[in-house]
Amino acid sequence: MLWYLFGRASDFSLVQKQNLTIDAADILFVRSIRLKTSEEQGLSLFPDLDFVTCPVHAIALALITQAATCVDLLDNLPALPV
Repeated sequence: MLWYLFGRASDFSLVQKQNLTIDAADILFVRSIRLKTSEEQGLSLFPDLDFVTCPVHAIALALITQAATCVDLLDNLPALPV
């Protein structure tokens, strides 16, 4: 999703609180503006009863396990292409 929105690897630091909405049915909706084309994009995340396949849990775990806000979600990958 982030590769598509930003055209490169990035993190959620550009997503602001006013761009996040939680529906009455517990559906998370993220609105963002793509940097390269300035078009607005939306993403609906439906929670799943199984935590392994729930996209909300996957995003939360990816953000929690980050050592610090950085470009890479996995800090064992090289910063420069080999």
